[in-house]
Amino acid sequence: MKIGFDYDDVLFEHVPAIIKFHNHTYNTKLTIDDFISYDFWKVWGGTREQAINKMFEHYNSKFFEQAQVVENSQRIITQLSKHHNLEIITARQNEIKEQTYNSIHKFFPNKFDEIHMVNSYSKDNSKPLSKRDVCDKIGIDLLVEDSLTHALACVTPNRDIVLIDKPWNQTSDKLPSGIHRVKHLNDYFKIF
Repeated sequence: MKIGFDYDDVLFEHVPAIIKFHNHTYNTKLTIDDFISYDFWKVWGGTREQAINKMFEHYNSKFFEQAQVVENSQRIITQLSKHHNLEIITARQNEIKEQTYNSIHKFFPNKFDEIHMVNSYSKDNSKPLSKRDVCDKIGIDLLVEDSLTHALACVTPNRDIVLIDKPWNQTSDKLPSGIHRVKHLNDYFKIF
């Protein structure tokens, strides 16, 4: 089976690092529950452009460098990589490609066949790729994601989605068949 993994907030503690950065830098008191959207300007105010600039400040901060992997994700990925082909499909921007590759290779060495960056929220405003198109092109059978938008776009009759439960992916609508909401990776991949 070919399994695609989003990186931020699926394998890597992205929003917790952003919270530490923002609270320290901008003297705020944000918590994880404040992040009801991945459009961060809807969380802390300002414009889309200002939020993108803050994110690039974050990428150059100690908080980004000190972010950790999601609990048990390394063990789960190690076990899955023995029997499946694994790929990263991340919304990260091309501008932080080197940092992203270094992080993946540091925490998950030789576990992923490819790393695909779709370049969402790029500072240069270039058009991002579609995660759905990437999944279709490389033949992903199962995608692990934290974005409801990406989950809804990527689910097909031949592709299931594991949606990691987060404050920013809540909906009052019933999820379509093929999307499985779980609290943690281990709730779906019952390896440990």
